[in-house]
Amino acid sequence: MKVFAEKEAEKFLKKQNFEIIEGFFVNSRLGVQRALKKLYETGVVIRSQKNLDNGGYIYVYQIKSKKEIHSLIMNVIRKWTKTVELELEQWQNGKN
Repeated sequence: MKVFAEKEAEKFLKKQNFEIIEGFFVNSRLGVQRALKKLYETGVVIRSQKNLDNGGYIYVYQIKSKKEIHSLIMNVIRKWTKTVELELEQWQNGKN
């Protein structure tokens, strides 16, 4: 399991096949920060704050387990399926 601070995450992505995802990250630190924020907000990663010795802080991100991510995705799929089923029932019954 890899744990990254924002700057480390950007360096890691650049070492990997960054060209493939540069459109997504816009090849900038801001893009990486936005992506990490979205992953945090959706519950895919855990964020903790590390206070620096000379003042200030950085966020450290840790990805959740495959089992936890699988569960998150399955919940989204179940909610979406339920919504679609309800909409189709309403459409069939002329309520929509």
